[in-house]
Amino acid sequence: MRLGLNILFNDWKYIVIAVLILLLFNECNKKPEVITKTETIVETKIIHDTIEKVVISKPEKVYIKVPKTVYKDSIVYVPVNTKDSIQVNKYPLKLESNKAKFEGFAFTDGKLYDFTGVITYPETTITNNTETIIRQSKSGLFGYLQGNTELNNFGVGLDWQIKNKFIVGTSLTHNTLFNNTNINFKVGFNIIK
Repeated sequence: MRLGLNILFNDWKYIVIAVLILLLFNECNKKPEVITKTETIVETKIIHDTIEKVVISKPEKVYIKVPKTVYKDSIVYVPVNTKDSIQVNKYPLKLESNKAKFEGFAFTDGKLYDFTGVITYPETTITNNTETIIRQSKSGLFGYLQGNTELNNFGVGLDWQIKNKFIVGTSLTHNTLFNNTNINFKVGFNIIK
C-alpha cells in the first residue's frame, strides 16, 4: 500500500497530464456549431393603376347555347345556328395600363352572356434566402525552433493545436552553458474567444 502511494505522489505530474489530455480529447469531440439564418421578405402591395388604352375591336358573330340550368362554364359555343342557339357578338377587348395588360372577349347581344380574359402583370418574385454556416475549428501540427539571446540555449519542438481549443506540445532543449538536455511538455487552453 505504501509503495502504491509513493508511486502516486512521485508520478503526480504524469497523472495530471493524463487527466488534462482526457479532458482535451473530450472537449475536441464536441459537434461543430451550426448557424442557420433564414430571411423571409413578404411585401403586400395595393397597386392603383391608370388605364391608358382601351381597344374594342369589331365584333364577330358567334352562336351559343344557354342551358336552362346555369352552372359555371355552362355556355356552349356552337359553330352554326341551331334552333336552340342564340347569335351574339364576340367583342375582342384589350386594356392597357402603366404596368398591366388585359386581353379577353365579351359575348353580348345587349345582355352580357360571358366575359373571359387574362390580365398580365409583371411581378417580382420574392424568395427566401437561407444561409447555413458550419463553424468547425481544425487541428494542426506546428514545429518550431527556440533559443535565447545569449545563444547558449537551443531547442526544437512540436505543438499540436487541437480545434482551436487546446495546445499539447513537447520540446527538446539543450543548454550549452551547463551542458544539459531537457525534455519539456506543454498543455495550453484557449482562454479568450
